[in-house]
Amino acid sequence: MKPERSANQYTIEKVAEIAKQAALEHDGHIPTLIVEGNEGSTIGHLPDLPGTHEARCQMMYAAGSFLAVDGRIGLLNQVFFICEGWMSVRKEGEELKTLPSKDPDRIEVLIVDGYDAQKLHNQAIFLEIKRDSQKRVCELTDLDQDFDRKDITTDSPLLKAFVAGFRKGKSKLH
Repeated sequence: MKPERSANQYTIEKVAEIAKQAALEHDGHIPTLIVEGNEGSTIGHLPDLPGTHEARCQMMYAAGSFLAVDGRIGLLNQVFFICEGWMSVRKEGEELKTLPSKDPDRIEVLIVDGYDAQKLHNQAIFLEIKRDSQKRVCELTDLDQDFDRKDITTDSPLLKAFVAGFRKGKSKLH
């Protein structure tokens, strides 16, 4: 008999609103993982993200595996990852020529990335971070406000790594 999944406590919009308030209050946002399962939820801060994409993926895989083996949350319902980053905006018909971190026209963003394990669906919300003259966060603007989020899917290698680690961790238990 399979354990039943509980109703999700969070939506991506709710997580984005909480993240927005935290960023305004604390002048930024520490990378954060919110994991919701059928038996409980957990929130963890990841202040020391590794410097390379590959190392970040390995860290997320390990986090997923650890939580699966730990067993506190039960079956994975959904996971959210919140972090700051850079985004390049390309003009129609143009390709990006450089990494966002090297782009002089980049914008600073708060990224709220989510994965629903029941629907096998990724979503993301991008909030442009605006800072005042003292470099404090003074405003966050939703870059996707003109879209219906239900119709947009994203591809998140970090969340894929977390989910793969979680599945591997659960398979070790059976």
